[in-house]
Amino acid sequence: MTNSDTRPETAQRLQAAREASGFPSAKAAARRFGWSEDTYAQHENGTRGLTRSATRYAKAFKVSSAWILTGEGDGPGESSEIISELRAIVLALRNDDERRELLQMVRRYKLGIDAEARERLSGEGEGHAGGGYEK
Repeated sequence: MTNSDTRPETAQRLQAAREASGFPSAKAAARRFGWSEDTYAQHENGTRGLTRSATRYAKAFKVSSAWILTGEGDGPGESSEIISELRAIVLALRNDDERRELLQMVRRYKLGIDAEARERLSGEGEGHAGGGYEK
């Protein structure tokens, strides 16, 4: 994130995810996904907190919600590299039981990361236009 950008880091990461997904503007992304243009623009410009919308944006821009909210997890372009590595690991497993066991481990790990992100953000409410926002 740039030093001269005074927006919250969440807003900066949201913009980075949008741009990495090929959308030239907040308006273009909002229209493509059917989001309120005003609300999305407020999330991206930092005048409104985006905690409750992070999962929706993460799914659309193919990043993790933890990355949008905290900077940890898969940011733009990172998940495809990880997926390739995981695919190779899965193919190396000898049988379906090993594959199921790996999948269960990954799911438990993901739940832990999501819970940790929620814990970090607990107490930080959604900001409102004209009001405060999370940092």
